[in-house]
Amino acid sequence: MSKAELKKQHILRSANELLAKKGLMDITLDEVAAQAGLSKGGVTHYYPNKDLLLIELATMLDRDYLDKIENMAKKEEGQVGAWSRALIKVSDEDLTSDRAINNALVAAALASQKSDVATDSLEFMQKRAVTDGYDPVLGTIIRLAIDGLYYGELFKASSLEPKLREDLLERLISWTKENN
Repeated sequence: MSKAELKKQHILRSANELLAKKGLMDITLDEVAAQAGLSKGGVTHYYPNKDLLLIELATMLDRDYLDKIENMAKKEEGQVGAWSRALIKVSDEDLTSDRAINNALVAAALASQKSDVATDSLEFMQKRAVTDGYDPVLGTIIRLAIDGLYYGELFKASSLEPKLREDLLERLISWTKENN
């Protein structure tokens, strides 16, 4: 990776940290620069405006998330429901740790309608959910349940009690293994 690419990654990771701290609040390039330990000019050299930075952040986080799912699914390659189980497990890890995908959704929302990152990602996940080797309706239900967990966290609404959340995830995983 080139020096410029490394710096861009550092800026994006810094923006992600800031977004995680501030939640849905609007962030500024000055704040991103301070978080990254750079001048504002050092940030605007790569990202001339906040919308471009947020779109790139959403794209990076989404790509990382989907790569984690694909890599985990490869461990069960050829098994029915492998991708759906990976979706459930990676989402659980993400929701209980850094919440990177929520940050990606926030970044995409803050960038306004200038990006199709979230839409493209949801369409991709739907296509994978219905081609995972079992009932496409069940794959869709699983994907929608995961979406619901993320949106509940994102909007601080309808958070599940930890035991219920754990039971839900276990049930979703068990559904991916039925009739195989």
